[in-house]
Amino acid sequence: MAPRIGHKFNFSAEFLRRRGERIRDAKTGKQGTPEERFWRKVKKCDESTDGCHLWIGSTDDAGYGMFRPHGRGESAVRAHSFSLELKLGRPLHVGLKSLHTCDNPPCVRWEHLYEGTPLDNATDRKVRGRSAVGERAGRAVLDDNRVREMRTRYDAGETIASLSRWARCSYGAAHSAVKRFSWKHL
Repeated sequence: MAPRIGHKFNFSAEFLRRRGERIRDAKTGKQGTPEERFWRKVKKCDESTDGCHLWIGSTDDAGYGMFRPHGRGESAVRAHSFSLELKLGRPLHVGLKSLHTCDNPPCVRWEHLYEGTPLDNATDRKVRGRSAVGERAGRAVLDDNRVREMRTRYDAGETIASLSRWARCSYGAAHSAVKRFSWKHL
């Protein structure tokens, strides 16, 4: 059985390179190994600037590059994961992901990638201020200014019920914001 990459990939970059598998690229019609086809879809920056090598192929909704090592009709992998596998010369360990140091989803430059756990990724996201907290959270019914105003009014003696009516939110949302169970960043 072929080595696996993560949970959804069929073959690792190393396995395909070792086999020297040559398949036709779906868009350009050019043949090549997965590695050759991969690098044709990368816009490399000047090496001296330490800038990102950008993926110019297809991307997912979050802006991460998507690559089909086996060609059309096969499952796609994230381009930065495939790139890191090429660098490491082995599949990513099960449970680990390819993480960016540059916070640029289309970047596939080896020097900007490292292996890490989902917890490492979440911690990195929080430290760099990229987490969806407060009004940046998709389902937020309050905003920063309204929460600050609610806390000020609560400290002055106003009830949570009247604050929830004023803010046009549920009692639970007002209670969590005022008591700092949510909106902890303020």
